[in-house]
Amino acid sequence: MPPSRKQSKKHPTLEYYWVHNNEDQIDHLAFFNQFINLSRRNVVARFNNLIKSCISDETRRKEVQEKYKTWRKSNEAKVYWREREARQKQLLLQYVSDSGASVIESVSGSSAASSLGTSSDITSVDMDSNKVMQLIESNIIPINNENTFKINDVNVLQQFHDFQNSLGTSPLTYGSHIQHILSTSGILLVKKHQHPDLLKFIDSKTTSMMLKNTYEQIGLHSQKFSRNTLVQLLEIVQQCITQKITTLKATQQLLNLIDGEYNSYQNKIIFCFKSLIEQLPNDSFEAKERELITRLIQPFLQPLFEDRAENRYLRWTDTQTEEFKKDEFNCFNNRPDGCITLKTYENINLGFIEVKEEKYRNNKTKLNKDLYKLGMFSRNAIDQNHLLGVLCFKLLVHLFLSI
Repeated sequence: MPPSRKQSKKHPTLEYYWVHNNEDQIDHLAFFNQFINLSRRNVVARFNNLIKSCISDETRRKEVQEKYKTWRKSNEAKVYWREREARQKQLLLQYVSDSGASVIESVSGSSAASSLGTSSDITSVDMDSNKVMQLIESNIIPINNENTFKINDVNVLQQFHDFQNSLGTSPLTYGSHIQHILSTSGILLVKKHQHPDLLKFIDSKTTSMMLKNTYEQIGLHSQKFSRNTLVQLLEIVQQCITQKITTLKATQQLLNLIDGEYNSYQNKIIFCFKSLIEQLPNDSFEAKERELITRLIQPFLQPLFEDRAENRYLRWTDTQTEEFKKDEFNCFNNRPDGCITLKTYENINLGFIEVKEEKYRNNKTKLNKDLYKLGMFSRNAIDQNHLLGVLCFKLLVHLFLSI
């Protein structure tokens, strides 16, 4: 669906005007400085889009692009982005100071954004001022003719962009508006039961198709587990629980089920069961998050995702992400409970994990805060490492062995 005339007015016409006036001397630094209101991610995306669409001379266009690519890898670029970030915060704080504390405490996030010349409204949330500033700085990237993601002729990217622009200035809460909050950071949460506000733009049929396509791309239903092996596996676990055989005997029998032809997927599941019967208690008891991780989640996930031959590790670091360590000014600074890291010439996160005790299963605020964290960690990893995707886990855990 093409954007309406009203929506089209939100496109960055001032930027095109700037390119037109500076066509003979276009420079990335001049552009970044001119549009200081935009976040790093947004201003870079707009600069690249404008270069592609506004410089007709191919030689000149490549010259500008190569100059930027060389610069962005330099130490000069790191210093520049740091200073630019500080300048943005100074401008925002100056606005807040001039306007009064109610800008942060009430529902006026869009007012603070527009004062710096942003092209879209960012709504404040029931967070502290630092989180609000973070949302304000996460601007909406405009849609052009090259930015399309279609499902049955529906331009999902355009519809999502329209949803972002529809947020207005109503207050958002983690308990009821997680899809809205994620959208302010350019993240579309796709699930079976969408919020009615999002359904106005992306209907249930389109959502179902997106889920189906995603499942097919990652091969979610492409592997089969041997029925006979599954029956034997469950029988071994049952005998262990009822103490008909010892844990040692059970682990030996499970290892005998390993596929001689090396069915890696099936073998990983068998190793999971082996680890679990070695770690889990027979009786249920209360356990805090750290014990849940070491007694249940680690033995369950490690056989599935850790592969030392491929330098891939499941880690519980209690530190900021690898992405934040490389670019602390443009990455989410919270700490994930766990991550799946590829250790090569540099550490790259391929997945993130958040854990909650089972008693929080009905606390939507706590659960959705973790979901927001996973979204931000994922976006940073995908953007920084040029990944097609990452794998995230939101785990609610109760500790005991049963079948």
